[in-house]
Amino acid sequence: MESAIFFPLLLGLLRRDKVDGDRWALLSRVSTGPQMAGQSTERQLNNLENEVKRVDGDVRKEVEVAESAATVKRESLEEIAALAEKGEIDIVGVSKLDRLTRADPWESFEYLKRLKEADVILYAGTHGYFDWDDLYDFQMLVRQVVFSREWYQRIRDNARDGQIGKLEQGKWPFGQPPFGYYKDDNDYVLLTEQGEEIIPEIFELYRQKQNRAEVKRIINDRYERTVSDSQLKTLLQSRLCLGQLTLEGEVIKENPQLAVIGLDVFNAVQEILDRRSSVSTGTRAVPKPVERAAKQYGEEYVLTLIDSIDTQCRKCGGDLQHNGDIERWETKLKNYVCQDCDHQGPLLTQEEFNELHDTLPLRCPSCPETEHFEIDQNEGGDWDYSYTCLRCGNVFGTDLLPDKYRRGFERPDLKFTWTGDTPTDQAREDQISDEDGSGLNQVALTDF
Repeated sequence: MESAIFFPLLLGLLRRDKVDGDRWALLSRVSTGPQMAGQSTERQLNNLENEVKRVDGDVRKEVEVAESAATVKRESLEEIAALAEKGEIDIVGVSKLDRLTRADPWESFEYLKRLKEADVILYAGTHGYFDWDDLYDFQMLVRQVVFSREWYQRIRDNARDGQIGKLEQGKWPFGQPPFGYYKDDNDYVLLTEQGEEIIPEIFELYRQKQNRAEVKRIINDRYERTVSDSQLKTLLQSRLCLGQLTLEGEVIKENPQLAVIGLDVFNAVQEILDRRSSVSTGTRAVPKPVERAAKQYGEEYVLTLIDSIDTQCRKCGGDLQHNGDIERWETKLKNYVCQDCDHQGPLLTQEEFNELHDTLPLRCPSCPETEHFEIDQNEGGDWDYSYTCLRCGNVFGTDLLPDKYRRGFERPDLKFTWTGDTPTDQAREDQISDEDGSGLNQVALTDF
């Protein structure tokens, strides 16, 4: 039956003897670590390596990963695309197209377009070699990409149906249940004796103190145990305390034996949590200069510099809670304190601040890429340097130095400053309607 399904699809594909080039990049992918341990990726690679041998090819890169294909924004795929765009490979091989992508179709097409423009052939073990210029092959790729996405969505829907089925039986289909509850060997969720005693006290303490950190200290001191802030946060929001097993806010089953508090207590705590989460001082968590830099140089570039814009402690990974405001670098910022280790400070570090302040990042005049170039010095030419964009391949000339810090030192009128007080920064602030804004620091660029 399988050959009957795939046989008609092979008619429009490239013949093996028509394939130009022999440098291969092989990708094997599974969704989870246990699948990799089960040698699923090894089987994929073995089949691909057999095809490479048949065409007398040469494997230049093997990528073996355990990650979801629900997005193409993966380091593994970017590495392969970069090799293609540098002209270092001729063929990308996967066992099946869904090993490459099950992402949103438009996101997938954008990635495939990069391979096509790099003149790299795509090989899938279930189909063969795709001819980018053949309409039949293109239609086939479209169908397979859309099907992969639909199949991925179907898997998710099936998983949800499975979760509902277990909840209806009184089982817990997720990870560990909230503090005070446990799963038995058959995944049935049960209330612990200590949970029956402590959980009502936790809710009552939070109603009085309205502060998780203080509740955590009291409980840990009183019962000589370690309850984390994240555990408290999950517990205080969990309807399991009412004896309700829920999925995405929908009550699937009620089990009175799990209930330890009344609805009036639960609702009172939810009101406090909502009120505290909505309190605003007008101070920004993400500083305005960071947003300004993202508009100038692109979000991708700024995100490569800043790893800390999240709500987890950089020291221990615990939850952060807003704890007043703090002034840093002439800017008022939100201050955060970790609920586990008491580390505190703003989200942005001094090192990340330095990656932006007083620098002059260079952005490609033809695409959103920033600071991702191959640079050559032009001795005796009209321009000191030629820059080749590693995303779009555009080549331009400029006298600006390769180092963004030295550029900022040499051209202070163009550099990015945290306070935005240079003439160029002020001009950018005034040009809010200019969505791109990249031309302002490209005055010394010339396309070749």
